[in-house]
Amino acid sequence: MLFILFFQVPAKNRKRSGAKQQKEIRAKQQEEIRAKQQEEIRAKQHEEIRAKLQEELQKEQIKCVEQMCALYLDPDAGRVNFSKSVFKSFQFENKSNPAKYHEYLVASVPDRIKILKAGSSVVTEQPNWDRYAYFKNELRKLMKKISEDEDLKRFFRYDVGNAADLGRSCRIIAQRIVQGRHCNGTEGMDHVKKDKKRRQTQISGLEEYAQVFIPPQTRIKITDNITFNDLDVLPVYSDLENETLENMDIPDNLTYNYIDVNFIDVLQEQQLARAIALSEEEQNDIKCECHSDQESIIPCYENENCPCYIVNKKLMKFQLNNGKKPVKFKTFEPIYLKNIKNSFYNYVSFACSELCKCSGKCSNNPIYLISKRIFPIQIHRVDRGVGFQPFSPVFIPAGTPVALFVGQISSKEYMGEKDEDYSYQITYNDDTKWRAFVFSMKNQFSKEYVQMLGHLSTVDYYINPKRHGNIGRTAGHACVANMDVMKIYQKNLTPAHVNLVMFTLEDIFPGTTLTIDYGYAFAERLDDFCKCGTFACRNNPNGEPFKTLSSLDNVVEPLKRETET
Repeated sequence: MLFILFFQVPAKNRKRSGAKQQKEIRAKQQEEIRAKQQEEIRAKQHEEIRAKLQEELQKEQIKCVEQMCALYLDPDAGRVNFSKSVFKSFQFENKSNPAKYHEYLVASVPDRIKILKAGSSVVTEQPNWDRYAYFKNELRKLMKKISEDEDLKRFFRYDVGNAADLGRSCRIIAQRIVQGRHCNGTEGMDHVKKDKKRRQTQISGLEEYAQVFIPPQTRIKITDNITFNDLDVLPVYSDLENETLENMDIPDNLTYNYIDVNFIDVLQEQQLARAIALSEEEQNDIKCECHSDQESIIPCYENENCPCYIVNKKLMKFQLNNGKKPVKFKTFEPIYLKNIKNSFYNYVSFACSELCKCSGKCSNNPIYLISKRIFPIQIHRVDRGVGFQPFSPVFIPAGTPVALFVGQISSKEYMGEKDEDYSYQITYNDDTKWRAFVFSMKNQFSKEYVQMLGHLSTVDYYINPKRHGNIGRTAGHACVANMDVMKIYQKNLTPAHVNLVMFTLEDIFPGTTLTIDYGYAFAERLDDFCKCGTFACRNNPNGEPFKTLSSLDNVVEPLKRETET
């Protein structure tokens, strides 16, 4: 027999238990309210900091463009201006139209499009217009600029390269074509080695691929100068067929903020900001005391007492030379690559800067040529699908640094999905060679700084020019690119001290679009609709013969015969 006993809890105890539960519920609710209030306070503080930074940033923008992202918040020391230690810009001047500059800087994207449209005009040359006169006139201005600059006149050689150097450049370009068709660098190099042994029938009819843009007699000028810098004039044209001021379309991506220095968002990249602060400490800085009362260009290169050259010399050991002399990253000497294997990893340099006693005006600073702004450049479009691209109306010799690729330095964590299409990766978490190099500097730097550099070497950083960029942002893709990109550090060794330097792989003739290879992942998407128009374009129905390294013979030999006749 089953007996069920019921025990009744005294009413007094039930009341106590219920009161206790109610008390716990109220405490939990109050705790949630406090947590929510604290979160709201933090969000408000965060927004106030951003608003304050934005307000200060706007003030600096109004003053001049090189200050655009120069003020930062250091997590330890408060607000710090890093412009001297990292983000020193080239010279800026805006006297032509400061009011218009201010109006454009503070405008939204739709308003910027309206401003550009309102300022657009149709420009027409004289009836007796000579289609080559434009190139001739630009060349005269260039030669005048060189002749009036004592340093350029004395040290800069403005001429075509010699046959041996140009031959090596052609070989590098041909190898790049083969390697660029494989997502894995090692696999690409294997194909390069195999193709060295192949021979093919030589191909003629390459003249159609020598694409040179000759400005038409009538053009639409969107702006005289997208930079607003009187010392760095960059006009923008639209040369689409049947286009008028009424039906002209200006895309959002032309309204980016034009800058000539990299910057970081320290609210996101706090570790990088800390590394910048550490790099400023006396024990960690890299600058030289080289100077001369006799020489206008200080001979820092090959000066064993120059700290900057010493670091540069160490980085030369990255190169795979196979017994050959390393590539010299010297101010007035052309840069000719000798080996394409892991070239972005291996061809790394360190240059003097304005923090040095030489002020970067020396033989150990290839970026000095870029700061001279020797070569005039235009941005234009002839195909709506391709968009705006740069070209120069003057000849640019092979191996010449042309421009920097600048933007916001961001870790992959903060990169948007579409940002990567615009961006260039500057550090790789698998770069063991660089990691070993920074740890080898332990006797020169503080322990904390070395550890920080080691940590940063495990993070993938990018330069993202989508919203803030320069001429490098508009460099077009080509399956046979005429420029390449290399890393040159200045002042120190954090990712924030990297300069991405675009230099020419071959002699570039007037009217030729300036291009880089966007890489396998991007180019693979272009297989069916790439419009680069080069002889080895992935979308070229006649480009099959150029998929092998012997395409070098297909290109060089016909050109050689043409020059001999």
